[in-house]
Amino acid sequence: MSDRQRPQHEDEPIIGANFPPPPGRAPVGDWGDGDDDFTIGGATEPTGRVSTPVYDDEVEWVDEYDEPGADPYDDPYADPFYGDEYYEPEPTRSPLFYIVIALAAVLGGVLVFLIFQLFAGGGDSADPRPEFNLRIDQPRSDERVTVGEDVEVVILASATEQIATIELYVNEELADEQAFVDEPGDGIYTANLEFRPEEPETYYLVGRVISESGHAAETEPVEVIAVEEIDGEPSTMTGEVITNVNARLGPGDDYEAVRTIGSGETVTIVGRNEEGDWLMLDDDTWIRSDAVDLDGDIERLPIREPVEPTPEPEDTPTPEPAETPTPDLANNPDFAPTNASFDEGGSLMHVTISNIGAAPYQGPLVVRVDGMQRGRLEHVFDVNIGASGSTTVTFHLDPPNEVGANIQVIIDPDGAVEEASDDNNRASFVLSAPPQPRPPEPTATPTPQPADTPTPQPAEEPEPTVPSDQ
Repeated sequence: MSDRQRPQHEDEPIIGANFPPPPGRAPVGDWGDGDDDFTIGGATEPTGRVSTPVYDDEVEWVDEYDEPGADPYDDPYADPFYGDEYYEPEPTRSPLFYIVIALAAVLGGVLVFLIFQLFAGGGDSADPRPEFNLRIDQPRSDERVTVGEDVEVVILASATEQIATIELYVNEELADEQAFVDEPGDGIYTANLEFRPEEPETYYLVGRVISESGHAAETEPVEVIAVEEIDGEPSTMTGEVITNVNARLGPGDDYEAVRTIGSGETVTIVGRNEEGDWLMLDDDTWIRSDAVDLDGDIERLPIREPVEPTPEPEDTPTPEPAETPTPDLANNPDFAPTNASFDEGGSLMHVTISNIGAAPYQGPLVVRVDGMQRGRLEHVFDVNIGASGSTTVTFHLDPPNEVGANIQVIIDPDGAVEEASDDNNRASFVLSAPPQPRPPEPTATPTPQPADTPTPQPAEEPEPTVPSDQ
């Protein structure tokens, strides 16, 4: 057994190694058989080479320090090398160490759970897909369009988040797109897109909507059929009638038959009905499509409606106009502006209104004045005007009008009051600049005269009293 994991004591024996006996012990007898061997305590040790000693059974170890009856292996070299005090004790772990290990395990478990949820589809909750509602509103499916002309495509869409772009794909290729910055008020995005068919064939239209978060949705495909025009008219084709067939006024057996077309005749076809089981000829009559061998694809023919015959006009008696009673307006009021003037330095404008009708009027009346420097004036006044009487209404002007004016006064401009005549409801007036009030002239202040100060008179001294002799 080797002990490489711990420090080796300088005197510690190693199993399988050659070493001399410890001090105090010497083997009894010979060891080695060469001349160059040396003997320690009667034993010979080879010099200059390593050899495995051979111990004879007769060799007896004698320790001069051993007491009789002592254990020969109980020596001072045993305890230091194999005692408990030789091994270092294991360090004591702090409680914080175990807390950190526990937290790391918990965080690792949470991280593994989140990764699992992400790959298992749980990541959709962090970025939910918006709901879309979209369709191609125009053109309709199976509609015929003209080769070489722009076709307008209208796509309507709404979503639970703002839409960034609406694209139009024609035969799986991007044909047009429209970007949106603001959300419409009603929440419905309308994209007006275009494409131009270049060949007479079927085109598949698909609308694609992309939201701000990058999610996308597509409409159901719409098929349109492009047909050519010749001299501005839709393309036509010819066909050979393969059986006798009746030509009718419309696409159906219920329409009147006007003639019979024999087998082998060639007809010119200009259209078909939506179902494609009736064909319209160039004389506006219709025949069954299974009675004709066409020289082209029936899908290239435009859908046509039957031409309804114009009915003959019937003689309709002209009704005599009923006499409408004329209201008696002579008993209504009739307003006319008769005067206008400025007052109070232009802060007031007076308008005189006369009632030249035979009936009085009391109530609200609108008066409008055009041509003022400040713009139109209009006010509703509560008036009471007797028949053949008049009244004056006043406009307050702020700021005052300090210049002249060429005005037009209109009474009841909206015709709210029924009058005997509306011909005299307006009149024009030329007003002079209002006189400005003069500032008051300063009043002469009399100079005060100094008051007469009386001159004090010297007081009379009393006469001395002469005592009388008694």
